[in-house]
Amino acid sequence: MPDSHRASRRERIMRTTRSVRELTGWAVHAVDGDIGKVRELYFDDADWRVRYLVVDTGRWFPNRRVLLSPALVEDVAGEQRKIAIAMTREQVRHCPDIATDKPVALQRQARRKAEFNWTLVLAGEALASVPEALETPAFAPINRNGKPFDAHLRTTSVVIGLTLRADDGAAGRIADFIVDVDSWEIRYLVVELASGTRVVVPPRLVTAIRIEEKAVDTDLPRHTIAEGPSLDASTLPARLHEESVLRYYAQARDVASSV
Repeated sequence: MPDSHRASRRERIMRTTRSVRELTGWAVHAVDGDIGKVRELYFDDADWRVRYLVVDTGRWFPNRRVLLSPALVEDVAGEQRKIAIAMTREQVRHCPDIATDKPVALQRQARRKAEFNWTLVLAGEALASVPEALETPAFAPINRNGKPFDAHLRTTSVVIGLTLRADDGAAGRIADFIVDVDSWEIRYLVVELASGTRVVVPPRLVTAIRIEEKAVDTDLPRHTIAEGPSLDASTLPARLHEESVLRYYAQARDVASSV
């Protein structure tokens, strides 16, 4: 690749890749002024794309967190720590809130709460006079608006902190995500090793996210992750060279399969 092309690619990466921890707390700017702050991102673990920005509307619309599609984002201004969207404040007021599309972690909370409450109902003496209550399902896996729960919808705030579990044991902790804010694709998981070193792992190498076990599974061995491409937060964008990262893991798999 010519040097000019490498430089161009590096500049593009520096403009478009962001850490999720970095984005958390950024201001969201509507057409007519600020409207809140980013609190977390909801993503699809099937295609590893961000589905929603979760925005706390704070003093503008107290006690509300709304779901904004990345398609509404017009600009991500790093120096100002601001995300501009193509909506007015009033339009944001009418955006769906987080109860209309719960990620898996909130689905589990809703299920546990419903099952606990249903147990209390069944134990109540009043149930004897309304036996038809037994025919009512204890829990319906749907959101507030009737939309079925999505088994692939995840939240960064819960997945960050989980253990990355290799095929031969714990390999580290999920410390962050790297997102391309042009495509809103999650490019890498940032894994913190026991030594404190941070390495990047492509999300396609994840085989399962198990909230109940507080783990993210991969079929890679621990040594492959420990020796993986490192990440220094101070040089985050410049060090993301996708080809070399993918080449490393592809070669590691080839070696493992030949043993």
